Formats: sequence, structure tokens, C-alpha cells
Amino acid sequence: MSVGLTVDEKEDLLHDLRSSDDKRRQYAARALAKNITSGETARFMRTLQPHEWEAKIAVCKIFGKIGDSSAIEKLKGLILDFNPKVRQEAARELKKLGIDKPFSDDEVAELVSFLNHPSWWVKIKAIKSLEAIKDPRAAEPISRLMLDEDEDVRNAAKEAVSSLNKPKS
Repeated sequence: MSVGLTVDEKEDLLHDLRSSDDKRRQYAARALAKNITSGETARFMRTLQPHEWEAKIAVCKIFGKIGDSSAIEKLKGLILDFNPKVRQEAARELKKLGIDKPFSDDEVAELVSFLNHPSWWVKIKAIKSLEAIKDPRAAEPISRLMLDEDEDVRNAAKEAVSSLNKPKS
């Protein structure tokens, strides 16, 4: 019978998820995965800054180990993160949980609708999100943005279409 962690021990391990030391982060993620809930992990995740992508990757791994419905929903949200490494890790963890297509047809359609948004930033976020979920239905709508007036949108669309058209390995 394993003894659970105290609140202070959990806080120390959560702090270690922010460490620049890979081994320290990995140890903390393994220890926390056995002793933390999805809710506690989600509360910690909300404190992370965008530049703390390594901690977000550790959070993905913890959610993957927890594997309950709340963890799965949080992983689906992390697939939409702006950092490609976080998106990839979230998708990898969902795949380990047996979820190849994390979004329903309606959810994919909603993401596709953001490709028509007037903001270049929203378009790029939608492109990157659709690319991350690797849904082949997204290739055609994204390809239309290769003619967008904004150069960053065009480049993101070209990159995404190329990625979506790559054969699966």
C-alpha cells in the first residue's frame, strides 16, 4: 500500500515541473502521476506561463497517466496550445489512451470556421490546431489560406498542408 504525498510534497513536485533540469521534471511528473488528481493538475496548469512549455509537456504526461475523463478533456485542450511541442505531446498521450481522433465532426467544423476570422492571429491558431489534430478534412479549408493577404497566415497554411499531406509513418 503506497502512502500518498502531503500537500507540501505535492507543491514541491509541482514546483519541480518548472525546473530547467530534465531529470528533475521527469521525476516530478512520475511521482505526481501516481499521487495527484486531474483537478489538482489542471489548477497547476492554469498557473503556467506560455514560455513554460516544458512544464506543459510534463502536465501532458501526468494527464496521460491519470487518464480519467477530466484528464482527457484537458489533453484535448492542450492539443490546441500555441507551442507545437505541447500539441504533439498532448496528441501522443491521447493516442496512448486509445484516442486517435480527439474531436467530433462538430468540433472540427467549429475549428475550421475560425479559418474565416478577420484576425490573422486567430487564423494561425486555427491552422496550427487543425494541423495538430491531423484531421485530413482540414487540408482543403487550410489550403485556401495559402492565398491569404497576410504572409504569416500563408506560411502557416503552407506548412500545415504539407504536414497534413505527409504519409503516416
